[in-house]
Amino acid sequence: MSRISMKEWKTVLTSILKKLDQEQYRKLQKILNKLPPAKLTAKYKENMPQTIIEYYAVEESISAIKDAMDQIPRNDPAVQDLLRPFVNKLKKKQEKNKEKKRKHESDSESEDKKPKPAAAQQSSSKPERKTIADLKTICIPAQTITGKVVQKSGLRTYQEEDEFFFYLVVADETGSIRVTVYGKEHYEKIMEKNCYMFRNVILEMNDHFKEKVLKVTQQSTVFRTSPINVPWKVELEAQMIISGQNLVSIKQAKMSEDKTIVSVEGRITEIDPVEHVETSLSMTDKQEFKLKNDTDEIRITLWGEEVKQLIGKSRGDYVRVTNVRPKHLQHEVLLSSSYFTKISKVQRAAVKKN
Repeated sequence: MSRISMKEWKTVLTSILKKLDQEQYRKLQKILNKLPPAKLTAKYKENMPQTIIEYYAVEESISAIKDAMDQIPRNDPAVQDLLRPFVNKLKKKQEKNKEKKRKHESDSESEDKKPKPAAAQQSSSKPERKTIADLKTICIPAQTITGKVVQKSGLRTYQEEDEFFFYLVVADETGSIRVTVYGKEHYEKIMEKNCYMFRNVILEMNDHFKEKVLKVTQQSTVFRTSPINVPWKVELEAQMIISGQNLVSIKQAKMSEDKTIVSVEGRITEIDPVEHVETSLSMTDKQEFKLKNDTDEIRITLWGEEVKQLIGKSRGDYVRVTNVRPKHLQHEVLLSSSYFTKISKVQRAAVKKN
């Protein structure tokens, strides 16, 4: 069975949306509740097919558009003839996946019923666990690794391909490692702060990062495990891996070029309330706060989902802010959040005793 091409689906989705009038567009916005609220400008309509795919992914967006066209309604051939081939292809793929799952469950049950030699049972009950330090220092193949997800990026796609991927930083008691994960199904399953066992993974040297990285493919399996005790220092170092940047002073951050990635530490001196503002593409949340250390003070702007990073933080907290970008304005330099921005408490505000 042929795969569902993101490029082909985006082209057809663009054609379908062009057939909607203004009122039908408004209905579509209400139905697709994952999309951020926005004004129906010409620019927004132009970007809407890509936005839908980014928020829903290919397969889920096909189902969502099918349901939306039923509700609007647009059941006429002009729309349905474009939509039907993708709906049929998705249905066949889902049926095939169900059949594979049934076969796998049946095979697993049969295998479990087979008696195992005592030595094999003892061996399987106590598998030798490879640590992240082992992977980095010893030439061993990576088949299984267990660790805590310290950092998770957003879901991405290759520009010229139909593959979804994202990044993780995984840590255990001995260290941390960068992980590239392929497949939307893994993205929905894996959550930050949880611990997982990754089976059938690939370990390779990455020429760009000059370090060993793990790859989790669609052939890999991921299982939730019991918590792992990751040392505080290891977890803090792991938060820096995705950007590959060392910590800089606020003074150095101000001298960095626009759009470079930096990370800073300091004490929060001000926190502004969250605002709902209009950008060139949509309405989004915005929040600003000030950070101060021994070298200087700077204003940091958080956008969209990143405003949640300040939840649980208060004025006086000493924090590390990773993966932010300098922005040079006429009279000041500020830092702006990126896709990977994280805010972590380094120490609580000191309590002054009389």
